Amino acid sequence: MIENWITIFISSAVISAIVSGLTTYFIEKRKYSQEYWKITIDKRLETYESIEKALIYFQTTHLVDNEPCHLAFLNSDVFDKIQTELGIVSWKRNWISSKLYKKIIDLNRLLYEFEFTDKNTCKFGVKNYSKIASIRDEMIKIMAQDYLDMPKVEIFFKNKIRE
Repeated sequence: MIENWITIFISSAVISAIVSGLTTYFIEKRKYSQEYWKITIDKRLETYESIEKALIYFQTTHLVDNEPCHLAFLNSDVFDKIQTELGIVSWKRNWISSKLYKKIIDLNRLLYEFEFTDKNTCKFGVKNYSKIASIRDEMIKIMAQDYLDMPKVEIFFKNKIRE
């Protein structure tokens, strides 16, 4: 009779240890995933903030001979700064959506046509005002959707792998 109770206690202890071990394993695995997702979301938010900083120069307008021109084309120094920021964002492409990256490439290709003198800066800005505004507006729409999808880290990386 005592042997049965000992067997029951030992088997209960073994089963409890197995259940406890498995529970701890799954909880720790989930914590690791959540921590990884948090780091990923932080990296993505940091990159999107950089994009927003660059886009501010394309959301603000000044007039050149009564024609609208983005603040990005105020002078070649401002333009150089923005180009540098966009270059850094392109380097961080793994943290942004494919759609947004394609729009950044479109913007960079348009800006590549620019010739570096202060006089040409304003002319280029006036000439390409509507094209740049269109690309900027599309980028803002994509970013809004990307912010909504930010918590979906697994889907984001699956899409990146498909690229």
